[in-house]
Amino acid sequence: MSRLARSCGACGRILVDWNSLPSRAADGQQGKGSLDGLPNVDFRVIGCVDHHANEGFCAPEISPLLITTSGSCASLLVQALGSIGAWPGCQEGDDALSTTREEAQVAQLALAPILIDTANLTAEDKVTPHDTSAHDILHRKINQAGVQASAKHDDFYTQILETKQNSLDLLTVEEVLDRDYKQWTETSSSHPSKPLNIGFCSMVKSISWIVEKAGGPQAFLDKLCTFAAQRELGIVVVMTAFTSKTSDKFCRELLVCALDDGLATDALKSFVSQAASQLGLEEWSARDDDERDILTIKRTLDNEPSRRIWLQTDVTKSRKQVAPLIRGAVASL
Repeated sequence: MSRLARSCGACGRILVDWNSLPSRAADGQQGKGSLDGLPNVDFRVIGCVDHHANEGFCAPEISPLLITTSGSCASLLVQALGSIGAWPGCQEGDDALSTTREEAQVAQLALAPILIDTANLTAEDKVTPHDTSAHDILHRKINQAGVQASAKHDDFYTQILETKQNSLDLLTVEEVLDRDYKQWTETSSSHPSKPLNIGFCSMVKSISWIVEKAGGPQAFLDKLCTFAAQRELGIVVVMTAFTSKTSDKFCRELLVCALDDGLATDALKSFVSQAASQLGLEEWSARDDDERDILTIKRTLDNEPSRRIWLQTDVTKSRKQVAPLIRGAVASL
């Protein structure tokens, strides 16, 4: 990665797995903006590798500039490293030099998110040629060095999946919410002077799990509201993605909280009307093996119009698809 940074210059920043800074520069210069918590510091983006929808933030002349659809951003990163010669043998058709054991271990590390993001390359709605190509390249490197774990491909996937699912056990509720968190600022045409901050928390455990971890539904809601207040959010979203222990099916839940009675609540209503059928939102019920306090959880977390919780039956839609719908609901007001 250091070679990738050097190839792009030492003074700028490279975005990986996102393609727009939260706040754009006041002078409107493309590719320039600031981060939350550092509003007075402008950063210049000089490279970007991302698989989300292109928000038009990056200047077209930067390099690398690879913003396209893929199941995993790691697949595009492998491609970008190969394209600038930072990782020999990472382009299709390359006759790679012999792979050292250390390089094979790096390849195995790069392979892990590709397998997780694409459900071991079985998620037909996510897998793209970028993913299969990166998988083949990395797998070849691993096999060249004879790294033992590569011999049992499915076992490796199972191992990293279980590790990911259990990685939250030792964290606090606040740390779980912040573990896979993204934030955006949107402005509605009817309230141009009132930008709304939207926070999106993703986790690989169920709502029931984090409620129990917090000490109950109200305790969880209090912690979630505190988390949102610290970040000055108008809307906070919690999306879960987990495999039910009772049915062995992959499940998603969606919790959306509007934290004021004005624009945020209106945006939540707009989101429901525009996206409920698209996402297959249905009345929430527990889908894991712990069905205690279901009614209490529903009464606490589903309180129209400011809080809604659903089962998301279209499990193919991740944050990559849901976040733009929520952002669009704000912008449409």
